Amino acid sequence: MKRTVFCITILICLSGSVTFGIAPVGQPSANLFQKGWWSLGVDYSMSKIDLNAENTGNSSLFTEGTVDGLDINLLLGKAGYGIKDNWEVFVGFGIAKSGSFSDEKSEPWGNNNEYKQKSIFELDGSSGHAAQIGTKYTFYEKSLIKAGVACQLTWLSVSGTVQESVYKEKTTDGSMEFIATTESDVDADLYIFQIAPGISYEISYGYSIFGGPLFQWVNGTAKSNLRTNTEVDITNDSAFGGWIGLHADIDVFTSLNLEYQTTGSSSTIGFNFTSKF
Repeated sequence: MKRTVFCITILICLSGSVTFGIAPVGQPSANLFQKGWWSLGVDYSMSKIDLNAENTGNSSLFTEGTVDGLDINLLLGKAGYGIKDNWEVFVGFGIAKSGSFSDEKSEPWGNNNEYKQKSIFELDGSSGHAAQIGTKYTFYEKSLIKAGVACQLTWLSVSGTVQESVYKEKTTDGSMEFIATTESDVDADLYIFQIAPGISYEISYGYSIFGGPLFQWVNGTAKSNLRTNTEVDITNDSAFGGWIGLHADIDVFTSLNLEYQTTGSSSTIGFNFTSKF
């Protein structure tokens, strides 16, 4: 029997869910003083994203469609290195997490109009692994203005358990008879690639604003064996948006970024704390 789009939500919530994690970009240009310098920092973000399930075939668990407004938290510890004065690379490792989730769906009970099937879904999500690689390059720097580009790839691999409780509900009075409970493991792997060219402008000593266009792609797979072994493709609705932020120097070697990202299908609020040495 076909499952609803909520069954896709079960998988995508695990990726935070995703989720799928949408990571802060920070300033678009290289931030280290010169070649050979290192940086250590922490990224944290809270995101809301819409995702698609595709290539579901004849699955009894998933149907193609869009899941709207999934909440995602992502925490990454990061390290960077200056390859050149205007070019740095970085890596990050951390966790992605979403809270528990529940929903219900009513469907016809065969050809008997007197009854309908009510399925109650409950997701027990758990924290999953996250990793990131990326680079920043400064194209132009003069006076108070810096222009550059940031590129980063974030990977999430998480798992959890979903439970479906089935009831036979009488349409006349709403009375329900418990039928069965089915439980399944759920696994998801997701990749988020972002390209963010932009400009940073120093508005006051130690304080800068930055922003620019944002190109974002989300791809991955989700698997479950609830009723049948199933693997579906996960994609993002929109690949274009923008981001804006504020950079503040706490001291000569330590800084803080606050940032907001948006595309046609996602929004993110995040911060980044970095120390250079």
